[in-house]
Amino acid sequence: MALKLFRKAPSVAVVKSGTQVVKKKKGADGGLARELTGQTLGRKHLLQDVVKKGYKTIEEWRDIKPEGQSISYRTLVRLHRENRPYFSDNLAHRLRRALSWIRCAEETYAADKDNKDGFFMFYWIAFNSAYAERANDVDQSERRIFRDFLGKIVDLDHDKVIYQAIWERFPNVIRGILKNEHVFKWFWHVQHSDSDVSGWQRDFDRSWRKVQGALDRRDTKTIMVILFDRLYELRNQLLHGCATWKGGVNRAQVEDGAEIMAFLAPMMLKLMIENYEEDWKRPPYLKDSYEVI
Repeated sequence: MALKLFRKAPSVAVVKSGTQVVKKKKGADGGLARELTGQTLGRKHLLQDVVKKGYKTIEEWRDIKPEGQSISYRTLVRLHRENRPYFSDNLAHRLRRALSWIRCAEETYAADKDNKDGFFMFYWIAFNSAYAERANDVDQSERRIFRDFLGKIVDLDHDKVIYQAIWERFPNVIRGILKNEHVFKWFWHVQHSDSDVSGWQRDFDRSWRKVQGALDRRDTKTIMVILFDRLYELRNQLLHGCATWKGGVNRAQVEDGAEIMAFLAPMMLKLMIENYEEDWKRPPYLKDSYEVI
């Protein structure tokens, strides 16, 4: 069975006239006419944004991306198409999955710019698609896999884009996450056990000393690993339903996490595309008969 990388979107009642976006007239039944002149463009509620929000061209609308996102979906797709002939099957499948979730984040942004929970989760899924390997469903194995992936990404970042993001763009945001006990695993462990409640503080202080040492050395790998350990805990809270959507409690880590993932996840995909010759390993949940076109 062949899976196409990008499917055509369903037809909707917005058409392209030259480079201008125009809205079609209602049909006799009072509903929007279904025919399209030219290409199909996307989902109905998103295309209404083209008209309602005053975008002059479809291209302008397509290049919108959530605030803070490093690279747009459309730009990643263009880079993808330029390099696709050189991809291994493993890389092609990873990118097909990951890019779809970057697109999902952008569509969510177009519909609801305040959905920080959704942004974080969709960018994390894109990241997960990029690094995931078949493991024994053990938490430690999962963390080891993404730690190895992060180390590889940092090594491949020859232009130091991630380095500059960590040390120049997001230093205060990252410090805020690393000093936040609500994304520290052992803080919650003692809340639900008979362990010494003060024990997590010792572990937290020890972790913070490690962070400070890495900050003094500008050790990007160590900071990335500790940072994603904390974001992994936030991921667990959200994806396992242990937080309220748009809740009023502990919002700082969600907003900061979404901001960081919006920048890093697309950048990681760009580095994977540009370094297609690397061994990106076989992703999980993949049949041998699948073919990427």
